[in-house]
Amino acid sequence: MPKTKQNQTIQPKGSKQDQEHGTVYAEWQFPEFSQHERSLGWYITGAVIAAAFFIYALATDNYLFAVSILIFIIIIFFQHKREPLPIACRIMEDGLAVDQKFLHYKNLKNFWIIYNPPAVKRLYLNFENGWKPEVSIPLENQNPLYIRNILLQYLREDAEKTEESLYDSLSRQLKL
Repeated sequence: MPKTKQNQTIQPKGSKQDQEHGTVYAEWQFPEFSQHERSLGWYITGAVIAAAFFIYALATDNYLFAVSILIFIIIIFFQHKREPLPIACRIMEDGLAVDQKFLHYKNLKNFWIIYNPPAVKRLYLNFENGWKPEVSIPLENQNPLYIRNILLQYLREDAEKTEESLYDSLSRQLKL
């Protein structure tokens, strides 16, 4: 069982055991994507911008760009019509399970938590392999200090990172 820096043993919530990966220290669910409330103005602005890019693409004979814009519009439309699926996250002795994917601690370089409620409550994981992108996990209603204390036993914390990723920030601000 992991110990905190004050040599206190962290007691797992509910003391569940996973057959393959040991004790489950924390477990929660989060939606696969954020559903934003978009106003009529958001749709009008988006349509004007998309139309301007589409006209520009046709005027410059850049048909691949025009098709890309159409595909982007279709994706936004279908994503708006669909309910997000719940994704399960579990922190265990050997690593983290996010949905059906298991992330071993040995493959992870470090972690950091950005917690500025209510807008931003995220856990970020960085891989040892620099080619893999960082993983961003919503913390939902989890206690960030509890999650941090667990992960400190297995990973280094990147205390220099104090802002959410550019991708997460833009997605939230642009309501994508």
